[in-house]
Amino acid sequence: MSAPHAALPRRALLIECCPYHEELFPAWRNMVADLGYRLDIAAIDGPPQRQVLAAMDPSGMEVYDVGRLHEVPLHQYAFVLLASVVHAGYGLNTPLLRERFGFVPEAPLPDLELLAELGLPSLAIVHEPLAWIEHRPIACFELTRLGEERDEHCFLRFFDDGRWSADCLLDADADNPRQWIQRDGELQPLGDGGRGLRLSGIGLPRDLEPVSDDTYATQDRRTRLVRRNYRTPDLAAHLAGGRHAAATLSPGGQDYLRPLAPDVEWLLPFELVRGGPVQDSQIAIDATEFVYAAGIDYRRKALVELVDAVAATGQEIVMVGGTRDPEFDADPHVRKLRHQIAERGLEGHFHFTGHLEHGAFLDRVRRARFLLPLVDDLRDAGAYLTRLPAAVLLSLGFGVPMILDENLARRLGLEMMITYAEGDLVGALEEARALDDSAYRDLRAAVVERAGEQRRRNRSTLAAILDRILE
Repeated sequence: MSAPHAALPRRALLIECCPYHEELFPAWRNMVADLGYRLDIAAIDGPPQRQVLAAMDPSGMEVYDVGRLHEVPLHQYAFVLLASVVHAGYGLNTPLLRERFGFVPEAPLPDLELLAELGLPSLAIVHEPLAWIEHRPIACFELTRLGEERDEHCFLRFFDDGRWSADCLLDADADNPRQWIQRDGELQPLGDGGRGLRLSGIGLPRDLEPVSDDTYATQDRRTRLVRRNYRTPDLAAHLAGGRHAAATLSPGGQDYLRPLAPDVEWLLPFELVRGGPVQDSQIAIDATEFVYAAGIDYRRKALVELVDAVAATGQEIVMVGGTRDPEFDADPHVRKLRHQIAERGLEGHFHFTGHLEHGAFLDRVRRARFLLPLVDDLRDAGAYLTRLPAAVLLSLGFGVPMILDENLARRLGLEMMITYAEGDLVGALEEARALDDSAYRDLRAAVVERAGEQRRRNRSTLAAILDRILE
């Protein structure tokens, strides 16, 4: 580190207002510690967060409830790491999503305005570059139904050239829908039929008509839609002053954000073990399990293809975790997968651990022979073109090889892994099964080496960021 900020407190504060991404806490702590800073954490006081924190070494670390962020002694910190920066267009602050995801009502919206209010140098992490750009709000229409206690929010989106999206709001009448679009300062129906989007499952009555410049209502006035303008988040302006920085978690995400904010960096937080993984010949000998260690979610993961590949190869798969809900079999995706497995007569080839506490989850992953992310460029509407799969963190964190899509491997510099093209998971499983002990040890050594390279890159990038914002 350079001299100008040597006298600043050697403490940093990680703020995580969102009800997820807690699995990255150890990696952020180890990265910051490498540069001589102690990391304290302000997060939601929920079961997943408590499990992760309990598995970490608590010595020298303060933990705060992010719902009481106003009570944190900010003067003790040199900078803030906002671990998941969002904006109003993500919808996290709506009552509907707060209830669904367990977002703490007292927690602030972790946006750029929060960082300005805190008044400290900061590093903000953009987890979902696609959402950051495509969900930027210009205006919000608050939908109120008479007799209901809560308002719901419909955000209008826009494309990069400033045009309003035609996929704004869609009427509830599925047989004869109308789209709504902002045109000449007014919300106007586009006509019957056509393509539209029902945001957050909100349907609009067909007799909704303008009653003022910013208000639309039904004839009986029981439903009202009121316009609230939003200041579009400007990441480039936020970074321009020099006291704030932003990073995303993949090169693809950086490429996607840079036309909007050229100074965005990328970091890959994976150091679950301080200093990164080391080659362990005994683990390489003992490791036998092919592991899927992520959410069981048919919308985002290639679970259908996995069942087909197991049927073709006979490979056994261990499904580690799979849901944040302790009531494992209550999850509809879990029930669907079990049904699909039973239909194919593959019950003996899939082994479910059920919900695991965080420490037990990591222990099981650490002993895997291979990890399967089950994502590709088409999955989840192309989100993984810009987003980091959680399996990459686990793979580099413990030195466990992956079986993954070749495009994803190329973008992340992971070509040493077992890769497949165009969904050929069958061929990749057969290749992985054919590796003898010597070849497998060499593969693990290559993964550990790649983790070392990424650790050095992370360190230099983070050091440059801190030199800039603390100057």
